[in-house]
Amino acid sequence: KLGPVESRLYLESQTRHNPFAISPYKPNYTTFSYTTDPNNEPYESTSTSDEEPLDNEELEFQLSLRFLLFENIWSERADISINFTTHAIWQAFNSSRSSPFRENNYEPELMLSIRNDGSLFGFKNVANTLAFNHQSNGKPQGLSRSWNRIIAQFILEKGNYATAFKPWYRIPEEGKEEVYSARGDDNPDIAAYLGYFDWLHTYKHGRSTYSINLRNNLRTDNNRNTVDITYSTPVHGRLLLYVKYFNGWGRSMIDYNAHQQTFSVGFALNDWI
Repeated sequence: KLGPVESRLYLESQTRHNPFAISPYKPNYTTFSYTTDPNNEPYESTSTSDEEPLDNEELEFQLSLRFLLFENIWSERADISINFTTHAIWQAFNSSRSSPFRENNYEPELMLSIRNDGSLFGFKNVANTLAFNHQSNGKPQGLSRSWNRIIAQFILEKGNYATAFKPWYRIPEEGKEEVYSARGDDNPDIAAYLGYFDWLHTYKHGRSTYSINLRNNLRTDNNRNTVDITYSTPVHGRLLLYVKYFNGWGRSMIDYNAHQQTFSVGFALNDWI
């Protein structure tokens, strides 16, 4: 019997040569979200004095795709892919601000994936990856947020449980000579909030999927934890009910240094496994 990650890899392999198929990468979803602490601060310098603050209620979208460039290299164990994820947050009900998309994040990635059949402490090491990752919100100076990272990932599974430990190294950038200079680091303290790794845990129970993603900045002073919990279950065909709870920093790039709690419910086309 294949584990949940191996099952996903097998299903993806069945569409590799279909010119009309692009594999999902991260979960693809749309939700209604309620945030306890809207992050108004970055927008205050661009707002007029008579505008209302941000709404707690938002619509949220994520589209994440994986396109295979080269397959079955290095003894037919490795693939190279281009991955792209976009995450959008829409103030859909905020008519006083003209219902703007307050944040759009773009995350292209070049990734080497190596399939594996080794084991560690009774867990099968299904695959490991190494990627160059760029993430930004594409906004002008003052609101611009971005970073470049080298990201490794180690994926293990046992039974219906799978875990992926994903440490990263941020590629350094030069500091800014002036606050609104186009050159230089827009967010030099981002690692103090978003840390140096994600650790994803998923469990498949029947057709439902439970997941928790953890992040920590590994600092004794101003230690910061982020927890992202999701649940999905089929409701019609491929459509999934998708429920999400976020508590921490970095719900989006503009919110990297803002602590928020967000409750979301909506629909997804796929989950992690």
